[in-house]
Amino acid sequence: MLLAHGVGRLFQSPLPLWLYLIGAAATVLASFVIRARGARPIPERSHRRIAGARVARTTSACLRIGGLAGLVLTMVAAVLLPSAGFSPAPLLFWVGLVLGTMSLSCLVGDVWQAADPWAAIEDILGAPQSGIAWRIDAPAFLGPLLVYALFWFELVSGVGFQPAAIVAVLLAYAIASLSFRAPLGPQWRLCDPLSVMFGFASCIAPFVLTDTGIYRRGRPGPLDARRPMHPTLFASLFVLLAGTTLDNLRETVGWFSLLSSTGLVDAPRVLVESIVLAALVVPFGALFAGATWAARRELADERPLGELARLFSWSLVPIGVAYILAHNAPLVITGAPALLAQLIGGVVGSESLAPSPALVWLLEVILIVGGHVLAVGIAHRAAIAAAGPRSRVVSSEVS
Repeated sequence: MLLAHGVGRLFQSPLPLWLYLIGAAATVLASFVIRARGARPIPERSHRRIAGARVARTTSACLRIGGLAGLVLTMVAAVLLPSAGFSPAPLLFWVGLVLGTMSLSCLVGDVWQAADPWAAIEDILGAPQSGIAWRIDAPAFLGPLLVYALFWFELVSGVGFQPAAIVAVLLAYAIASLSFRAPLGPQWRLCDPLSVMFGFASCIAPFVLTDTGIYRRGRPGPLDARRPMHPTLFASLFVLLAGTTLDNLRETVGWFSLLSSTGLVDAPRVLVESIVLAALVVPFGALFAGATWAARRELADERPLGELARLFSWSLVPIGVAYILAHNAPLVITGAPALLAQLIGGVVGSESLAPSPALVWLLEVILIVGGHVLAVGIAHRAAIAAAGPRSRVVSSEVS
């Protein structure tokens, strides 16, 4: 796990922590001030097509072929090259499937609908995608639970970078997809952890891929939603934030000090981290509920607190996505060249693949601060949609 996720190095910040925190906080605060001075109704702007249907169909076909080839290659590599760590199967799964698709989804929305290899397998097998005679309703907790399971597999299980475990997960996912995608219908995208993760990423994409072309996304987009987030996605979002927090928390000196001071250092690691991963949802939910309650008083909105919280929760999406990409930046920067070298048979030393700490920190700062700045804009537009008058919007943001 140290080799695969931390890339075998420590990345010391080139700036003092206090200077980094002050600079980041000042940037976000300036974003609030700029937004508050310009509080006005959100202008409508339609999608603008930048490529036609032929380009869109070709792009979708390439994505589908790439998804199928990646799945087959991952399974074959896991069998033929079963070593753990920076071997082809884990790199294909985490760097290619999860992080690669998430990064691409941040640029062009809905690419997962085209690249999903399990959907392609259903098409090849003739499995019904729609029009099925029977339907089932998924329990509301299923989506958050499966997102938790994905983070647990990566961060807690200890086998997330072992080829045999990855094969087992892919086979289990294939069985679930072929069995429940059609009966669940549109609910599948609320339950499937990959659809949930990539769906959040696609919300911030400036472009969108459709059957009729590739478009520059207009306004309002998904993050400008005037309707509250679906409760299942709302809960999944806080699980995502908890997962990224645990991933960062475990790498601090304070985490080890806490374990030592509480006597948990001798407890089973998997048990402790499993509980912490679930428990971290609580403080995030409580803080967000408190902030929403304070804003609700200023907005004079009569909606229930939970409904208003789900309206403002769209502003948390870019923060969650930014933290996932930022924390995994070393893995992507190092893993992508390593994967390419292994697939083409090249020999590249690990030191030559190690990313520059300055590059990693620059990229992480841009992602994290940029995600928070974007979140400020989304929260501001949500406040306008909820209140309307500029004075109430500004008051809610100050509170």
